[in-house]
Amino acid sequence: MFNLSLPLLLELFRRILVSALCGALIGLERDIHGRAAGLRTHTLVAIGSALFTINSVLISMPADTEQLVYSKDISRIAAQVVSGIGFLGAGTIIKTGFSVKGLTTAACLWFVAALGMACGIGLCLPAVLIALLGLLVIFSGKWLELKLHRLYPFQLLVEARSSARLEDVKGFLEQAYKLDIASLNLSVANTETATVYRATFFLDTSISLRQPDACLKLTQELLDRFPDLLTISYKCES
Repeated sequence: MFNLSLPLLLELFRRILVSALCGALIGLERDIHGRAAGLRTHTLVAIGSALFTINSVLISMPADTEQLVYSKDISRIAAQVVSGIGFLGAGTIIKTGFSVKGLTTAACLWFVAALGMACGIGLCLPAVLIALLGLLVIFSGKWLELKLHRLYPFQLLVEARSSARLEDVKGFLEQAYKLDIASLNLSVANTETATVYRATFFLDTSISLRQPDACLKLTQELLDRFPDLLTISYKCES
């Protein structure tokens, strides 16, 4: 049994409280955006990581010592936190069509685990400052991504014999593949044999759809569902 003095117990409890604060800061942002892993999950991950780290420190010291003297390898338990948090983060990732949801939440769980470990070894002030930096990245990152997508839009160009078919394609992209359409340009061209309706979809999408394999798969899906489409092409301005 460890013989810990009251000042040392208070210090350890302070580290746990700071880790809970750091986890709650990140978890609150996830809760605001309606993510499955929110305030409670992130706070518990941070507290648990801090506690595991403190346990590593306590196990490495003699039972009658009141100072945190690292006389043995204290990294073994803490190392399992790093690998173990990956399983929890993987459970938050969901792939729907070309959209992958939950990557930011998984990264946040990994992040708060690191914050908790920092608090566990006594780096409370750096952990709080880094937590605030993480919040800045989360809040500003989405805005910056959208700005970059506006600068380099990914375009899907579709031609059909009716405007109604183009509306069907729009609904299919939004519902089946969860793609965000930033804007849509429609035009009509009269040829000698028929009237051709053209639509240019400006998509706010991740880099995954900008890969050739993903474009081929989407093209096949569109042709299978709408075999009367005339042409399908892609363009990425840079």
